[in-house]
Amino acid sequence: MSKIKLAFIGVGDVAQRDYLPEFHRLGNRAEIVSVCGRSESRVRSVADQYGIAEWYTDYQTMLTRTEAEAVVNLT
Repeated sequence: MSKIKLAFIGVGDVAQRDYLPEFHRLGNRAEIVSVCGRSESRVRSVADQYGIAEWYTDYQTMLTRTEAEAVVNLT
């Protein structure tokens, strides 16, 4: 079974405290292919910290360029 490809919109407190640190629990079923946030420095830092290849500051651009199959909206 292939992993579902996810995009995260919002990389603030909730994402960093609750979702991203525990995402490894879904590692055999899902992968984060991109993240998006308003602050370039924050979203870039989060992408680097969690090994996420793609990051964006505009969700519409992310949705057109990413291979995500589902979006997690954490805004």
